[in-house]
Formats: sequence, structure tokens, C-alpha cells
Amino acid sequence: MACFLQDIGENHVSEKVMHELSIAQNIIEIVEERIPAHKRSRITAIVLRLGEFSGVVAETLVFSFGVIAPQKGMSGASLEIENVPLTGECGTCGKTSLLTYGVFECPVCRSRDVVIRTGQELQVVSISMIDAGDESGGIAAVNSPEQIQETL
Repeated sequence: MACFLQDIGENHVSEKVMHELSIAQNIIEIVEERIPAHKRSRITAIVLRLGEFSGVVAETLVFSFGVIAPQKGMSGASLEIENVPLTGECGTCGKTSLLTYGVFECPVCRSRDVVIRTGQELQVVSISMIDAGDESGGIAAVNSPEQIQETL
């Protein structure tokens, strides 16, 4: 860890953690808007669609969520990440292709006239919780995607 900190600087590390901590807090707020306080302890998972080009480090976000969730009555909740690849549509040949992070060039015709189509997502997809009315303790899902209003 010391070598890592020397390479990128301690300030950058703390800024990145604060960024993901803020996003984790936004995720908690979205859940709080949809699930009444007395039911939050039954939440088992929150699924987040996360784009490769979103500027968010998934591992740090999951860690940050794990720190905040118990303080908000969601100790049994996990944050599950659906990774979305970076794709772009070429304005020259019209093909949509996977892009290499940082290289915005069509892999088919080598044009740089590429528009990003996927990979910037940061979206709560669903909230799963134990269904108290189900004898078997089944899981119920609340599916209502909402963009997180976070400028990255």
C-alpha cells in the first residue's frame, strides 16, 4: 500500500474514497426515499448498474456502502454491481463496438468519430428485501431505476 500511495499521492487516494463515499450516501438516500424506515432492516441487496467509464471504482464504492448501510438500519444489505462495458457507435461506418478505455476509435474502420453509447451508467436498478408476508422468507424486489444525481 505504501508504494501505491507514493505513486499516486495520498491526497488522490482520500479524494477518490470521498467520491465513492458520497455516491454510496446517494444510493442510501434513494433507498430511503422508496423503503419506509421500519422495513429497511429487511433489505438484502441493492443492485447498481455501473458503467466502465463512470469514473467510479466499484470496490471502493462497495466498501463505502458497507460502512454506511449499517448506520442507516440496513445492516443486512449488500451492494451488487452490474458492470456495463464501454461501447461506442461510429459515425462513419455505423457499427456499435466495445471500446478500449481511453481509446475512442472505431475498431472496425479506425474512425475517431465515435459517440459513447454505454459505459457511463450509474443507476440503481433494484432493491431486494425479505418478504415478511411470505412463509418461506422469500425475496421481494422493488424495481424502479433512478439515475443518481451525482456529477462525476
